[in-house]
Formats: sequence, structure tokens, C-alpha cells
Amino acid sequence: MKTCSRCGVEKALDCFYPKKAGKYGVARACKICCAAAAKAAYAADPQKSKDRNAAARAADPQKFRERDAAAYAADPQKFKDRRVAAYAADPHKFRERQGAARAAHPQKFRAGER
Repeated sequence: MKTCSRCGVEKALDCFYPKKAGKYGVARACKICCAAAAKAAYAADPQKSKDRNAAARAADPQKFRERDAAAYAADPQKFKDRRVAAYAADPHKFRERQGAARAAHPQKFRAGER
């Protein structure tokens, strides 16, 4: 049991993210508090979060490619549902993005092939 430094509630160690430098090998704040802080930071400055994520992806694209492939393999229906929802929300925007992808990668989208 460990007390969260943010909310002050005593919780089991599995309610904290692992952190080798931590006293018990876990972070000082619980997962719920960390998620709330991340959500608040994004709400305060979304562009800062987007820039940081883009820089991380650019620094090690293979790592993210593998992570994304593993996530898709674990639950492909989730990604299909997300695509369907994006199309239903704004079909015009979806088609514009698809057109841009086709223009940027013509070898992937050859005419008549599926």
C-alpha cells in the first residue's frame, strides 16, 4: 500500500505506474491522478502535446510503427469502428484526407487494385 501524493488516498501498488527511481519502484502519483494531470495539460495547451508527440514519433518511427501494429493486431475491430465513425461524422473531411494520402503515396493506391 502506498499513499498518492496528489489525492492523498492510500492505494495498492498496482494503482501506480512503474518507476525505477521511485521509493517502491512506482511513481509518486496514482494512475488516475496522472491521467487527470495529462488531460488538464492537454486542455491548457493542445499544440504543445501534439508537438511533443510528433517529435517522439520522428525520433523513433520504428518503435511507434511496431506499437501501432501490435495494437491493431490485438483488436482490429476497434480501428475499423473508429474509421467508420470518422466517416459518419464528416464524410467530406474523410474523403479529403484519403485523397491527400493517395496523392502522397501513389504506389500504395494503384488504380483498380484493392
